[in-house]
Amino acid sequence: MIRCAKTLVSTDDENYNISQVEYMGKVVNAESLHVYGVCSNPPADSLGILFNVQNEDNHVVIFSKQPERFKGLVEYEVQVGNFKTKSSMKFADSGNVEIDAQSGKFIIKNNDEELITWLEEFVIGIEAMTTSTSLGPQPPINLATFTALKTRIAKLKGV
Repeated sequence: MIRCAKTLVSTDDENYNISQVEYMGKVVNAESLHVYGVCSNPPADSLGILFNVQNEDNHVVIFSKQPERFKGLVEYEVQVGNFKTKSSMKFADSGNVEIDAQSGKFIIKNNDEELITWLEEFVIGIEAMTTSTSLGPQPPINLATFTALKTRIAKLKGV
């Protein structure tokens, strides 16, 4: 049987995301299901579609719907994010990937140092560039700026 339900509380342990949901005056625990690759822990008052697996009353699952949604998307656009912090990633129709870290830092976690190494090589390359002037070769900007950047990159590398 398929029913509409409202999430009362949701917990996410190591194995399962379980939501306590209410439908037609009844309260049951349901396993939260998500689209492959997208995980969430729905807040209270999220609505969802509740159904029994193999018509068993003790095996109930729910597809939750967020209480808000991203608006103004054009055909083929996809946006995922956190409605509490307003941070999101949008795959725009133009082909751009728009990352918006509204209330926090943009952090890239990477198991190898490819991105950090590339950034370090880029900074060193820019630092080595000079501009010919009447006073002779001059760096493009203040070398102290590059020293500070290299220090921050070393921190990222754990050096």
